[in-house]
Amino acid sequence: MHGISRNAEKQARYFYRLAKQYGVTVIAPLFNDVHFPDYQRLGIKGGRADLALKAVLEDVTQRTGIQTTRIAMFGYSGGGQFVHRYAMAYPHQVTAIAIGAAGWYTFPDASRHYPYGAAPHRKLPGVTFNPAAFLRVPACVMVGVLDVKRDNALRRTEKLDRQQGLNRIERAQRWVDAMRRASRQLGFTTEYRFVLLPQSDHSFTRCVKAGGLDQAVFKHLFDPPANAPCTLHQRAARELTFPHSPQCS
Repeated sequence: MHGISRNAEKQARYFYRLAKQYGVTVIAPLFNDVHFPDYQRLGIKGGRADLALKAVLEDVTQRTGIQTTRIAMFGYSGGGQFVHRYAMAYPHQVTAIAIGAAGWYTFPDASRHYPYGAAPHRKLPGVTFNPAAFLRVPACVMVGVLDVKRDNALRRTEKLDRQQGLNRIERAQRWVDAMRRASRQLGFTTEYRFVLLPQSDHSFTRCVKAGGLDQAVFKHLFDPPANAPCTLHQRAARELTFPHSPQCS
């Protein structure tokens, strides 16, 4: 899932070599800023990006016969926001997630309303957050070691800074720690990892070329322990990109 630069095709092409090696299908939807200005939060404002992704997955199944009822997910920056929130909302569909340098996060805190916490939001009817389900989805968060600037793309409010930290590294660490604690409180041993990518700032390209982001993503998503479920890595590799934004019906 792309960030606010909406470079879906570029990301899919960077992942093509490893997708072929691992035998996975890359689906890279493009959410335009007209229909989906708030896709990062699933669509509190504008179109519902979560429902649009479901439509894309159904379309892929119809076109190719590939079953998309269980998926592994990666998102970068704004896409990382979308991915972890989608996994929290639809955990039974997601085997694992990899998050690249999200700007901020939804915490497993039922006392805070979404998107800051896991209490339902009135503008997302039908979406609920069940910790006993979403805390079973393993996650790895990857941020460039130089990604510490409070740039214009980073959401900055006093409330958010107090809860999550001042930059993407601090916010990633706090979210991983919070998810790990919440998981352990329920008796789960779900893996939550935080990885600093060397020689990388907030550029997706530098994170891949200098930081090894692509390799880290595939290793996390498709090299699980032998007893963990994995449904996609034995599929024939294809690259599917969608040049137009998915539309909600």
